[in-house]
Amino acid sequence: MSPNTHFLQIMASGEDIVKTHHRAGNRVMRRGEPVFLCFCGMTNFHKFKLGFDRTFWIGNIPDDTQAGVYQVALDSQAAALAALRPGVIAEDVHAAYAEVIQSAGYEYPFRCGRGTGFSYLEQP
Repeated sequence: MSPNTHFLQIMASGEDIVKTHHRAGNRVMRRGEPVFLCFCGMTNFHKFKLGFDRTFWIGNIPDDTQAGVYQVALDSQAAALAALRPGVIAEDVHAAYAEVIQSAGYEYPFRCGRGTGFSYLEQP
């Protein structure tokens, strides 16, 4: 693995915001647009690999529909975290997360997180 190509900071914006793992460019970001940051592969705590992403807006969110979508994402995360407890299976956590998203009128989501641990990607 090359330190120049693996596990570097990933940032996407504009039309490419949904393409989180794409080639870098020199596009100038504009006020009001969302910026996606991926911290997967670069965050470690006591040899435990942590993967997480965040979305920010440059300045204010200019479109209230974007704020609403983001709130659904926060609510779905809260539902997933509320479902976590000893003995619960991953399918039940995903179901709690997916219910919030579908109830808000969006399609079935593809995943609710991923396995991480002492390796960057682990089962399930």
